[in-house]
Amino acid sequence: MHVVIRHYVSDQMKWDRSVKSIMSMIEQHRLPTGVKPLVFLPSVDGRNADCVWEADSLGAVQKFVDRETTGARNEYFELKAEAAIGLPKAEELARAA
Repeated sequence: MHVVIRHYVSDQMKWDRSVKSIMSMIEQHRLPTGVKPLVFLPSVDGRNADCVWEADSLGAVQKFVDRETTGARNEYFELKAEAAIGLPKAEELARAA
């Protein structure tokens, strides 16, 4: 499944620390089992960001992201993948793993 998160940033300094920490976890392959980031889309003004994760469940992503982020309010929804444009295909994801 794909999960979209809309982040409403209220404290830029805390948010930037959170993003750096999660990026470090990604680089070090320390993410929880069953969650994989696909896209991170921060706004130019730094007030919002959207991201797309592949996950076993929405709850798994929410538990991780809510624990790891400060300085933003997060909203989650499951993506209707068959109607989406631009998502990597399952074969591309398998090759990237």
